[in-house]
Amino acid sequence: MATYASLKYNYDASGLSSLPAGDRSPMFCGWNTSTDGNFGNATWHVPTMGDETYDSDSCFNDTGSTVTLNSLSVPAYSFCPNVSGWYYIAHNIGGNGQYQSYMDALEVAVYKNGAIHMSSFQNQGNNSDQNTIGEVGGLIELNGTGDYLTPYIYVDTAFSGGTNASMQGSSGTSIRNAFSGFKVS
Repeated sequence: MATYASLKYNYDASGLSSLPAGDRSPMFCGWNTSTDGNFGNATWHVPTMGDETYDSDSCFNDTGSTVTLNSLSVPAYSFCPNVSGWYYIAHNIGGNGQYQSYMDALEVAVYKNGAIHMSSFQNQGNNSDQNTIGEVGGLIELNGTGDYLTPYIYVDTAFSGGTNASMQGSSGTSIRNAFSGFKVS
């Protein structure tokens, strides 16, 4: 078993075997409650994350408007912890080109305080019938007094009829989109 000193994560043959010692709060996990429907082609879009699996300290806004949580103003579908520190944040989402399903690109991002902070880009090369999943994750320092994180998706299709941020699996069921995180130190 290896221990990574800076984060104190323990890994064994089966993967992550334990989280670092100490309190990992605030922590959260938000999901989409339905498909997003249509939105503009080649534009950034905040996916609808209207369901919470877990929100330890009420720091995740799962509504479509700005609210006050822990005396902090939190934009729609955003995480705004009231404890400073380093956080591991992950965002994964599905995207597909609508109508003729020609996708040029999918980008998944996490914005910090309204500006892009981390992203993952996939060039799909105008593939037909292209469905894909994008994900991004990493460490972000937050001040605990108003820094907030918001998930975003960008889908560019070759067809001007629009795009759809919901991912449909082969059986036609929607794959859940997730935005989650926890305090590391």
